[in-house]
Amino acid sequence: MKYIDYQYFRVLLILTILMVPFFVFSRIDNINFEHSEWKKLDLTEINKLAENTLFIDFSKALEMASYVTAEARASNNADQETKALKILCEIYTKKGDFDQTIKYTERINQLANEYKNSKYIVACYNYCYGLLNLESNDFVLSGDYLFKALTLFENSQADIEQIKTLTLIGILFYKQRSYDKSMQFYQQSLELSRLAHFDLGIAASLNNIAAVKNTLHEYIEANKYFNEALYINKKFNNFKWIIINYLNLGVIAGKLGDYGQQNLNFEKCISLCDSLKNYEIKAQCYINYATSYIERGDIYMARNYMEKAKDLVNKENIVNSKLSLFELLTSYYLVNKDTSKAFIFNAEATIIRDSLFSHNNVQQLYLKEFAYNLKSKENQIKLQAERQKWILLVLISIISLIIALGYLFFYKSKVKLEKSEQEKAKANDALLIKNKELTSKTLFISEKNKALTDVAQQLKDLANTMINDEDRRKVQYMSNALTRHNNEDEWEEFELYFTSVYPEFNEKIRSIHPDLSPAELKLCTFLKLNMSSKDISNITGQQITSLEVARSRLRKKLGITNSTTNLNTYINSI
Repeated sequence: MKYIDYQYFRVLLILTILMVPFFVFSRIDNINFEHSEWKKLDLTEINKLAENTLFIDFSKALEMASYVTAEARASNNADQETKALKILCEIYTKKGDFDQTIKYTERINQLANEYKNSKYIVACYNYCYGLLNLESNDFVLSGDYLFKALTLFENSQADIEQIKTLTLIGILFYKQRSYDKSMQFYQQSLELSRLAHFDLGIAASLNNIAAVKNTLHEYIEANKYFNEALYINKKFNNFKWIIINYLNLGVIAGKLGDYGQQNLNFEKCISLCDSLKNYEIKAQCYINYATSYIERGDIYMARNYMEKAKDLVNKENIVNSKLSLFELLTSYYLVNKDTSKAFIFNAEATIIRDSLFSHNNVQQLYLKEFAYNLKSKENQIKLQAERQKWILLVLISIISLIIALGYLFFYKSKVKLEKSEQEKAKANDALLIKNKELTSKTLFISEKNKALTDVAQQLKDLANTMINDEDRRKVQYMSNALTRHNNEDEWEEFELYFTSVYPEFNEKIRSIHPDLSPAELKLCTFLKLNMSSKDISNITGQQITSLEVARSRLRKKLGITNSTTNLNTYINSI
């Protein structure tokens, strides 16, 4: 019976994949116009057609937008010229041709100066510069322009450019691993998209929110949002996002253990990528495919998709996929116990990762957000001064509301009490699951760091046996680099898990002992989990003797003078 079901699934999968290209191109309306046909449309319609074609056929979209730019400039139609220029900026930014992006953005800047009363043109200018610097990984400069753009929408209601700007700011914070801030801007984008009935904006926001939830390991919620986004994108033939949705749904299916659905989603994604010539998403799909097979223990299939990904990234020079590829190669060679190659690719991944993420960038972005909020607050004060005449009416309304709420208070209190008991039981179940995840994560970090330490020592021993000075220096450098590895990424992920399980611990211990250093707080975190000195040593890289000294100093800091009082017991009582 199992054999029959498997054969049926294979046939269904093959038929589905074969039908995908037909599905795609049979539903693309009015894209493959002859030149003589689409040029008969007015400039507004050609711009819309170019937008719809943007992620299906770059060359056709480029031709249309270039035509509109020339025609609009000749007829002094600044609005349509700006829209076409924005499309050109997006095309060249996605292609990595930043010189061309700058060229067209400067033209938008010129129009902005000519039409100072046009909020749209200025907003478009800032949006383009923001996108340009986001794609070129200049996150601070991107944030500067995007927050400038956001100030232009202070009094507007659900403007589409405002929605796009909020989305880009969300992406900006996401790339810098500030997930709370990222979620905040994605939620704003979703809310405004719904107010504006902007369906594609709703779909994009749902996808982005799902991406954050996936990163935070909330897989069921992520799966729900990805499916909602896919439904909307299919409705509007938004093929750019359809392939992204299939990619993300494949990843989530694997996290949930549904490998049959994962394979189906990945194959749909690859087929669509072939049809649309989207090699970047295809490469990422191969990478995720290989990663999944590594997790399943199928090294042969993992290598097959790893080689496909590597060939595609190198052939198409897909810069944005190199970090994921190097991380995949690191995992693959670690599983195959080829530590020398694993170290090389891990070093490459670290270089890229460090170049993309820095705490200084995050701090700069928070400062820019603070400046934006400050200006926003000033504008609110001005508006409030104009609304003073309505204060009496507001007070009367509030009093009436209080009376109504008081009438319903007793009933709602009863319902709230019942709900609280249900939530408490649910929270206890969730806590047990998170405790298991936290324990598993702790053991993984400990074993990984122990393996890295062993590799570093092996490299050091190897260097001592080498005759060639140059080779010895290279191996010593690799050994030292590995020894200096402080697992900041692992600590951040571990801290995220820990905070989800014990959300109030850090705040409580700081309030009782405000003079604790960051290193001492970290040690308290490990002791809260009743970890042994050996496991702590594996995670932090500290010697066990150093840890014992640190424990002794911590006892004094905590004021534990009684020798019979256990340090772990005291910390767990907080």
